[in-house]
Amino acid sequence: MPLHDLAQSLPGVVLAALVPGFALATLLAPGWRAWQRLTMAPGLSAGVIGVSGLGMHDLHIPFEPLTIFPVVVVLGVGAVVRWRRADPRVPDAAPWWLPIPALFAGAVGAAIFVVALHGQLLPPDWDTATHGGLAAAIARSHDVLPLIPIPLEASDFVRPRPGFEAMSAVVSWLGAPSPADAMGPVITMTLVLMPLSLAFLAFETTGSIMLTAIVPFFALGLAFPSDQAIIGRFPEVVDSTLIVPFIVAALRVIRGRSTLENAVLIVGIAASIWVIHGLELVTAMVVGCGLFAVAVFTVLRTSPRIGITRIGLVIGATLVGAALVTILTRLPHVPPPTQVQPSPIVVATTGMPVKFHHILLTIAETDLTSPVTLVLYGIGAIGLLIRRKMLWVLVAQALLVAMMVDDLFLHKFSFFWRLVYPWGDTDRILGVQYWLIPLVLGFGLVALADLLRRLSRSGRLWVAASGAAVVVAALALIAHHPLGRLWTYVVSTDTVFLYPLGAFNRLSQLRPWILTLGVTAIIVVAAWVAFARHADLPRAVRERVAGVGQHLDAGGAILGLLAVLCLVVGAASELGVYRNEINTRSLVSPADLRVLQRMEQVLPKGATVMSDGGDDAGMWMGALTTLTPLVPNGFAWGSLDTPLDVALSNACTDPAGAEAAIRSANADAVFVGSLDIAVQLYPWNITCLAQLPNLRPIASAPYYGKTAEGFAVIR
Repeated sequence: MPLHDLAQSLPGVVLAALVPGFALATLLAPGWRAWQRLTMAPGLSAGVIGVSGLGMHDLHIPFEPLTIFPVVVVLGVGAVVRWRRADPRVPDAAPWWLPIPALFAGAVGAAIFVVALHGQLLPPDWDTATHGGLAAAIARSHDVLPLIPIPLEASDFVRPRPGFEAMSAVVSWLGAPSPADAMGPVITMTLVLMPLSLAFLAFETTGSIMLTAIVPFFALGLAFPSDQAIIGRFPEVVDSTLIVPFIVAALRVIRGRSTLENAVLIVGIAASIWVIHGLELVTAMVVGCGLFAVAVFTVLRTSPRIGITRIGLVIGATLVGAALVTILTRLPHVPPPTQVQPSPIVVATTGMPVKFHHILLTIAETDLTSPVTLVLYGIGAIGLLIRRKMLWVLVAQALLVAMMVDDLFLHKFSFFWRLVYPWGDTDRILGVQYWLIPLVLGFGLVALADLLRRLSRSGRLWVAASGAAVVVAALALIAHHPLGRLWTYVVSTDTVFLYPLGAFNRLSQLRPWILTLGVTAIIVVAAWVAFARHADLPRAVRERVAGVGQHLDAGGAILGLLAVLCLVVGAASELGVYRNEINTRSLVSPADLRVLQRMEQVLPKGATVMSDGGDDAGMWMGALTTLTPLVPNGFAWGSLDTPLDVALSNACTDPAGAEAAIRSANADAVFVGSLDIAVQLYPWNITCLAQLPNLRPIASAPYYGKTAEGFAVIR
């Protein structure tokens, strides 16, 4: 993602990925604060464009700038009129600066994403190429449900949830170099806004300004959204901006706050979720299960009739939104493939012994970025139980652990995991913790500050606590070798491996964390001294942080530096994940682009090209050129193309078999990329392929000792 491409795409990102969603949120819920409406702007934008595109498809109206931009303009005008005519609401206690910490944390995460991808022509892995190919097909065909050919079957197929890809096509019309190049900038903008969801959830459920301000600093380094962003599961990332708004809108309906307004908003949110990805409705139900249970119990106890009505309104609004998209999605009638099939859904059904330690270790290694966050999580969980606050967070986490027990070991509900596939994939189900763990960490930091403040109420108590701390530190220093071995034994018992991201073992050793632990100790000691002196913040500072300054002293402010430290550590952790994925899964070089462009110039438009499955840059063919892949993305390694891949991989030992395979495929050309995936199933040898009598080289480009090659098939 070169910086000039990012800058070139910025106007389109604002006008197509922010403005429509913000306008729709304003039109449906003008009483929500501006930053709360901004939280769901990317998801609603993709929803507006996707649903509009489905309607145009049904009415046989081309999906193009002339038809989609008037929809955005009308939506914007309607939002302005609605906002001006809306009844003024009683303002809440949120100060104007409340979203700034979340936006700052999001900006750091987005900057890490941009830095990691700066030297890459295209993002790594398979999913990105699939979404890029659909976005390019939408832009070329002016239809959000384009037919994607399967040449081996003389058939076609359609991808039915085009919201994100349709939005990317619109961004490309507004300045992005191509639909595929528009996806990275859209995700960058989404990463900036993602921590706003955490701030929104914290403020809505606790009303605490302090907690709302610090929770976003714990949003980096978790298994979501960074892992999914670098893998290329872009629709999931954009769709997830609607999870918290759905929870909040549903809670407000159940509690009777602006009931009709929020019910209509639920329709818009549910329709957007359904047209983009769909599975984030499951995430919303899991994250908000405790909140929903308390709200339902409260309203039913007060008035069963009203409670049932409101609950029915939430369920009905959700179903209406999903049904709207389902009705509009009229897929073209095409003959189904008989031999070429998408990758099969494999869901285990045989049970095995449960390993709770493995589950807890997996959560810790992927969602806790350092020993500091591990300690803060322990303090936060204990504090929540003692004070009986935010117990819904622990309820949701307990439900997630129970689901992981069945998903990974028992497999009693395999039908459910098959129904919501791939929501139950280990890396995805771990990502649900994004909306839970930062809240516990934030509460842990606040609880730690309260504990230190209480222990420093008197000089005698402060001295006693200091002495006890010195003794504990001395014992830990003396026994650091056995403690280190114990830590390694407990944490490194199992290997945490998430495909394709690799192994996660950042907590397995304490030695790499010496600097982080040293900085943490300095911060805690400085805060401890400030608490002992009962130091206060300057009046000017307290006045500027209205709502927090009255409850924040110098010791608490110093201890807040731990949140900044966790932000830095989380950013470094994300950068490491990004770089590892890029090093092992990047498959596109400048040589590949030159060869693909040359093949597009030489071959007839729409020519069928055979490539090595998803093992090289051939997967980007549909996104970058008008050439037709012999096997479309998502259909590789099936029952029909695998024999062809195997035959060409044996070109050195069985050239006659490779020649016969090319002839039977009836392709116009063959492409071989310069880079191979880390573990290649059926590697092709360019030298041996060039010696086949029915292949003629038409394009070639070297790349650091390797070569990208294009061959025309001689019939």
